[in-house]
Amino acid sequence: FGLAGGWQSARAVGGDFYDALAVGDQSLFLMVADVMGKGVPAALFAATMRGLLRGLAARSDEPAKILSGLNRLLYAELSAVNMFITAQVVHVDLETRTITAASAGHCPPLYIPADRHTVIALPVHGLPIGVLPDTVYQSVSAVLGTPATLLLHTDGLTDTRNTDGRQFGQRRLMGWLSANAIAGHTAAELRDRLATELNRFRGDADMDDDQAFLLL
Repeated sequence: FGLAGGWQSARAVGGDFYDALAVGDQSLFLMVADVMGKGVPAALFAATMRGLLRGLAARSDEPAKILSGLNRLLYAELSAVNMFITAQVVHVDLETRTITAASAGHCPPLYIPADRHTVIALPVHGLPIGVLPDTVYQSVSAVLGTPATLLLHTDGLTDTRNTDGRQFGQRRLMGWLSANAIAGHTAAELRDRLATELNRFRGDADMDDDQAFLLL
């Protein structure tokens, strides 16, 4: 297994972020989140959320419980300033190749399952953090194929626009991952290839949204 992350901000600082946390020798938590808005306020909430995630992950290996805990801890502050956070938390069991994901209104994880050779989206849903005080989240599990391929990303990737105003889109992203996630390409190589492809598609158009992604 290899892991690599990519990040690019539309401004000096932003609210998109990713994190990875090892849990013992055979599992880890992956998280990608997008704080509503840009600039310093979004960045401050992102830093706060990252710290809370690490505390909650030490107590539970269930992504749904972690999202519920984050929502409970952040709801008052977020609702007071009319902000919210979308997030995806995934627990990866490296021994069994099982992923368990929970979503707070975020882009679905993209992966190649054990019985296929093309990328599909894991159907997991939930309200963004900060919308309701007592949101209960649900987890969905799947088994990774070979090579193990998983992409978590913020909507800054799929919403990337070129000079004609066309979006990169989820279908294009899934097609790119299906074509490039082959044996012999490391996670770091895929990260660099994806960043290059996004910038090539955007061309001379202004970057109007933050981007963050994790590739396993």
